[in-house]
Amino acid sequence: MLRYPEPRERWTAPAAVLTDRFTRAETTRGFVTLGDTDAEIILFSGTPNRIELLVELFDAIITPRTRGEQEIQTITMRAGQSLQLDLGVGIIVARNAVAGSNARLQVIGRY
Repeated sequence: MLRYPEPRERWTAPAAVLTDRFTRAETTRGFVTLGDTDAEIILFSGTPNRIELLVELFDAIITPRTRGEQEIQTITMRAGQSLQLDLGVGIIVARNAVAGSNARLQVIGRY
């Protein structure tokens, strides 16, 4: 007879993420033009439940960070791509994927 391990406890998303109802949002107030070196795009006042990223014109490299400056992951996004992250980060750092191009990024943090 096969025995399976006990199920592990799973991370549960906050209620706002599960219901897709957020009460507050912080944004870059439109698209921000990126440079060729890493730059802090937005420093949230808290830790958003969901972060929405939108890139236009050229590809961008985006690094979400915690308040302690720990890099969570590095994401390369194509022009015209959007992405929703449910990570506990408070800082978004970004740069152009190709030097000399001017990617534009919009960030929305929802609480």
